[in-house]
Amino acid sequence: MNIVLLGAPGAGKGTQAAKLVQEFELPHISTGDMLRAAVAAGTELGLKAKSYMDAGDLVPDDVIIGLVTERLQDDDTANGFILDGFPRTSAQAVALDAELSKLGRPLDAALLIDVDPEVIVGRLTSRRMCRACGYSEIITYSFISPSAYDKILWRADDPHRKSFKILNPLGEDTSIMRTTTLPSMLEVLGRNWNNRNKSAWLYELGRIYLPKPPVEAMDANDPALAGSKARLERMGLSGLTEAVVDAVNGLGRDDGLALEAQVLTLGAYGDGMDFFTLKGTVEAVLKSLRAKDVRFEPCAEDPSYHPGRCAYVYSGGDIVGVFGQIHPQAAQGFGVDGELYCAELAFDELLLACGPDPEYAPLPRFPAVTRDIAVVCAEEVPVGALEAAIRKGAKGLLKDAALFDIYRGKNLGEGKKSVAFSLVLRADDRSLTGEEADADVKSILETLEKDCGAVLR
Repeated sequence: MNIVLLGAPGAGKGTQAAKLVQEFELPHISTGDMLRAAVAAGTELGLKAKSYMDAGDLVPDDVIIGLVTERLQDDDTANGFILDGFPRTSAQAVALDAELSKLGRPLDAALLIDVDPEVIVGRLTSRRMCRACGYSEIITYSFISPSAYDKILWRADDPHRKSFKILNPLGEDTSIMRTTTLPSMLEVLGRNWNNRNKSAWLYELGRIYLPKPPVEAMDANDPALAGSKARLERMGLSGLTEAVVDAVNGLGRDDGLALEAQVLTLGAYGDGMDFFTLKGTVEAVLKSLRAKDVRFEPCAEDPSYHPGRCAYVYSGGDIVGVFGQIHPQAAQGFGVDGELYCAELAFDELLLACGPDPEYAPLPRFPAVTRDIAVVCAEEVPVGALEAAIRKGAKGLLKDAALFDIYRGKNLGEGKKSVAFSLVLRADDRSLTGEEADADVKSILETLEKDCGAVLR
C-alpha cells in the first residue's frame, strides 16, 4: 500500500500520518527528515538539495523524487509506505507516480490533508479488503441516462428517480447525475459478459447525487423556544434566538446543490460467485472495519434484485446497504442472460458502523466447555434469529455459537427444519463445572422456544 498525503504541512497532517501508520503498520517517510538525512550524509542528491536550501530556494521536484526513489530501495518499504511533506499538489503526485511506476511501485492513494483520518482509514480498509477478496477496482462516470432507471426496474413514480439534470450534456446517455451506482456497475458487468469474459469481480467507491430533503422552517416565536429566548434576553443577548433560527433556516434552504454521498458497490459473476460468496465479502468488509451487531434480513421490496435472493445489511439498528442477485429481467436489460450479483453499501453508514480500535486480551487461562444442540423450528425462521436468541439466553458464559448443520426431512414434519449449533462456554476466572454449563444451555433453550418457537430435537 503506497500512500502519499497531499498538501502543504499543517496541524492536521501529523495526526493523519500517525493514524495511517498505526492502522496499516507501514513505515512513515517524512520529506523533511529525508532531506536532512541526505544533507547530513553528504550524498550527491543531498549536496544538490543543500545548495538550493542555502540559497533560500525551494528544492526542485526532481531532487525530492530522486530521494524518494532512493529511500524505497530500503527493505522496510517492501510492503508499502506513507509519505508526507511531498507531493504538495496533484501535479507533483502525478510526476512522483510516473517515476515510482518505473520501479513497479505505483501509488495506491493520494489523499488530501483536510480529510478526516477516520474517513481515510475507512476508504483504504474497505478498498484493501475488496482487493483481498479478489475484486478489481473500476471508476465510472457520475452522469447516466434517464433510461438507466427503467433498466433496473424502478417504478415510474419512484422518488429516487428525481435527479439533477446537466445543462449542457454531451447526449441523452449522459444527461443526469446518478442517484444510484447500480446501473453503472451493471453496465460494466454487461460489457464484460458480452466480451465473453468468463468472470468479473469488480468494486467501486463512487458518488451519488441526491436532492436535499425538505426541512421544516423554524419560527423564532414558537412557544417551545419562549423559555430559552427569555433567559437569553435576561443575559443581555436579545436577538440571538432570531439569529440562530435564521441560520438554521438558511441551512435548510434549497441552494440548488446536490447532497453527495459515497457508495461502495460490488458487482460480480462467474468463478463460483453466488449469494453466499457475495455475503462473505460483505461480512469481510464489515469485519475489517470492526463493525458490531451485524445482521442480515431478507429483502423482497427492491425491484432491482431477485426477491428470494436479496438481503438488507444492518449494523445495530441502521441499514448499511443491500446485496443479492440482480433480478433476471434487469440483467437481461444489460445484455446478460446469466446470474449477476451486486451489493450497495452506504459509505457513511460503514464509517458510523466502525468499531473501536482493537484491544489486547490475554489468552484464556481456563478450559472451555463445548455443547452441541439441534433445535427444530419453522422453515421461515432465519438462522440469524436463532443466533440472536442463543446470545440473548446465555448467562455470560457463552463465548461462541457456530452453525454447523441444517437438516430437512419427512420425520421432522411439513415446513420444519433442524438447525444445529456448536456452543463454546467458558468462565474467565475459573474452570466451569458441568452443572454450570448445563444451566446456561437450559437458559438458551428456553429463550429459543420463547422467541423462535424452536424446541430441542
